[in-house]
Amino acid sequence: MENMKIYEAVRKVPDSAKKNISAGRLKGMTDINPMWRIKALTEQFGPCGIGWKVEVSRTWQDLGADGVVTVYVQLLLYVKYNDEWSAPIPGIGGSSLVAKESKGLYTSDECYKMAYTDALSVCCKMLGFGADVYWAADRTKYQQVQPKDTKKEQARQQAAEKISPDQVAILKENAENERVKKALAYYKVSRIEDLTRHQADQIFMKLGL
Repeated sequence: MENMKIYEAVRKVPDSAKKNISAGRLKGMTDINPMWRIKALTEQFGPCGIGWKVEVSRTWQDLGADGVVTVYVQLLLYVKYNDEWSAPIPGIGGSSLVAKESKGLYTSDECYKMAYTDALSVCCKMLGFGADVYWAADRTKYQQVQPKDTKKEQARQQAAEKISPDQVAILKENAENERVKKALAYYKVSRIEDLTRHQADQIFMKLGL
């Protein structure tokens, strides 16, 4: 078996599957479309359930301060290579079920799906999926270590910062979406322009934009 065969085949991510993160704490980094991993897994190993499969090993919640709740999902990825199933490839992903925002606590109804997607990306990373993106990154979310006071100040600034013109334009295009309407009602704003950047980021996550 050629040790680098799979790695070399999946290390590059096409531009169509990459998106620059323009807001939030991961601003400046690159987001990879989850469907690209599904496509690449299928290309390398075959259809899901035949050439590769995923097992949910564990799910759990952690309680944080002020009512914050975080959800975690642990997956085991199996791939068939040379007609043999691999050992389980583990990955853990997380997302916020209840987040504290400027208007109060916000509950996400898609947190388990986002945690699952995050966990699958970790599994795939072990095989080299998107390696060039991760390798080239100057920083990751795990490297953003700041003094406690700086973190609080950054959170306050983010909560107060207004939505960007680009975000306004995209949300206006989706103004009839029920999730956008419900989010505006939840944040008690009548105009999209009155949203904060953090609020807009939360809406974008729910819309998958």
